[in-house]
Amino acid sequence: VAALLVGAFAGSAPAAAPANDNFANAQLISEETGSASGNNAEATAEPGEPSHTGWDAAYSVWYRWTAPYTGKVAFETGGAYVGIGVHTGTAVNALTWVASNYGYGPGATSKVVFSVSAGTTYRVAVDSAYSARGAFTLSWRRVPPPPNDAFASAQAIINERDHRYTDE
Repeated sequence: VAALLVGAFAGSAPAAAPANDNFANAQLISEETGSASGNNAEATAEPGEPSHTGWDAAYSVWYRWTAPYTGKVAFETGGAYVGIGVHTGTAVNALTWVASNYGYGPGATSKVVFSVSAGTTYRVAVDSAYSARGAFTLSWRRVPPPPNDAFASAQAIINERDHRYTDE
C-alpha cells in the first residue's frame, strides 16, 4: 500500500508561485490605460514586506508602473477579496505608502485614485486576506482633471438671491 501511495504522488509537484510573486520580479505594466489578469492563489509574502491594506502581507503579487504623465490615476481590481497597495521605492523593506484599498466580499472591487508624477515608478501590490485568494483583473486608467481645473476655464458662480454674477 505504501508503494502505491508513493507512486501516486511521485509525479505531482506543488503548484508554482506566480512569476511576479516577489517584489524584484514585479510585472511591468505600462500605458495610461490598461488591464492585466493575475492570480495570487500560490503567492507568498516576502520578509520585510509592508502591510498593503491593513493586514500583514500574505498572498501578494507585484506590478510596476511608471507614470507617463503628471496628474491622477485610478487602479482597480475585479475579483473577490483582493486589495491594492501602492508604494514607491526600490526595496521591498523600504517602501513609501501611496494609497491602498480593500474591497470586501464576493464580487467586491478595490479602487485607489491618487496623484502621480511623470517618470515616477509606482509599485502596485495585489494581496488577499487570510485564505481568500485566486484570479483577479487589475485595471488602471488616467483620471482627467475637471473641466474648470485651469484658471482660464473657471466657471462663474451665480448669486442665488438675485441671479447675477458676483465676486462677493
